Amino acid sequence: MLEYTKGADGSTLPYVIGTLSAEDFAEFMSSGAPVLSLNAGLGWAGDLGFLREKPDFAGRGLHLLPVEHAFDVTSLNEITSLRYLYLGLGCRGGFDVSLHDRLEELRMFASPSAIKLKLANSRLKALYCRGSDIKDPSVLSTMKGLVSLSINKATFEPDQLPKDMPIRFAEFYAWSKLKDLSGISAWPLRDLKLSSCRHIADYSSISKLDKLETLFLDDCSSLPSAEMLKGLRHLHEIDMRGTEFVDKDISSLASLPLDVLRLSGKGYFPDPETWADER
Repeated sequence: MLEYTKGADGSTLPYVIGTLSAEDFAEFMSSGAPVLSLNAGLGWAGDLGFLREKPDFAGRGLHLLPVEHAFDVTSLNEITSLRYLYLGLGCRGGFDVSLHDRLEELRMFASPSAIKLKLANSRLKALYCRGSDIKDPSVLSTMKGLVSLSINKATFEPDQLPKDMPIRFAEFYAWSKLKDLSGISAWPLRDLKLSSCRHIADYSSISKLDKLETLFLDDCSSLPSAEMLKGLRHLHEIDMRGTEFVDKDISSLASLPLDVLRLSGKGYFPDPETWADER
């Protein structure tokens, strides 16, 4: 049977309790909901159910979170009508993305190396995955439509990333081998999010990201100075958490069209207790 909850954006999110039946699937399709959730934590029994019939999702999405139920995603290779797919803990097996012409967004958060992922020549626009899911980063160069890339704990060297890619959104978490940003400086990035990248020794290439609109740095190496950002004429949001400008001088940011500026640490502004003395 289906139950419903509300997403953060107010959308209706149906989820399966027990086994997915033909009636459940028909109800999902008639509901207009964009994604069907098969989540063991919400009561899904963990088996294929009506998915064995290779139903037509008509460009909608599927969220799979088997947890303790081992689910072989190889069975999904024949369901080629998905636009969105989330593969969570408990998923395993082989998944060939190139078989899915309509699949635009793939989120992979199964256990490391649990899924043998084939990405070459796929039509994905957005890929969110663990570093262990990408054995050879050169395969990304075959994904001509990829514009959003998020990698958790990448294991390869940054210079292995293809230079000529249309990536507009990039997110990297806990990439210990990331020492500088030269490997992504040729991408037409609009949004860059770095979290727990604590070994960046050289930020100078950030000045080449002249299309950048938002910059998010969380628990990363400190930047020497805000001066290196002053040439980014489209930058309207800077969000720094646990990451600081070493020289504490942010005067060069005044020329940017900033709507949002969040800074971490002290020393950017005069101590309020000294204001009276300064006046």
